[in-house]
Amino acid sequence: MPTRQERFYRGGIYHLYNRTIEGKPVFAENRMADLFLKLLRYYRSSQAAIGYHRLKNLTISKQAQLFQATEYVKYHRVQILAYCLMPNHYHLLVAQLHDGGVVSMMRSLLNSFTQYYNKSHKRFGPLFQPQFKAKSIYTDEVLTHVSRYIHLNPYSSGIVSTFNDLFEYKYSSINEYCGHLEDNLCSKQQILALFGNSGIKYQEFLQNNADYQRRLNEVKRLMK
Repeated sequence: MPTRQERFYRGGIYHLYNRTIEGKPVFAENRMADLFLKLLRYYRSSQAAIGYHRLKNLTISKQAQLFQATEYVKYHRVQILAYCLMPNHYHLLVAQLHDGGVVSMMRSLLNSFTQYYNKSHKRFGPLFQPQFKAKSIYTDEVLTHVSRYIHLNPYSSGIVSTFNDLFEYKYSSINEYCGHLEDNLCSKQQILALFGNSGIKYQEFLQNNADYQRRLNEVKRLMK
């Protein structure tokens, strides 16, 4: 991964995203999208000292101990706030908890995923564009709208036809936020606190902005 110019700060919130080389739809394969999320869950922790591909060399009990350790929040170097996997790119909204957390997690995540994908598809070389993009989030208003952009992405891009279809889209954290799925991959408190800790109010916020975001996306496509 090339040397980055920007710095990531402890407590900082960042929108991370990147596309595949030549628009390869790597996440259109459910097994690859599932793998990416498993790796994200694993490598967010500083306890992920063993490469994911080497876990198969451990006993079942050792694997269970390691996975349990990676779930402890005190070891998380990055907090996952929201995510969405699109066919040829990803969006992650994260908070850095420890110095170097974002870069170390992303390096391990992308290297491991590329290794698995290449082996599975008998290919070589990089899978994603050279450096993931990162935008700092400085205000609560921007935080809410970036989370909205991420969660509405499958709808605004035309991958799903209606707003309600978003809740059938497996590779997004929208269901965690709107109460349709119990999972602990995302830390939702910071964003939901801006909506009275209500998943229903957050869902209303998304729905009220869905068509507007879709129209903006259509305009952008026409202007390319």
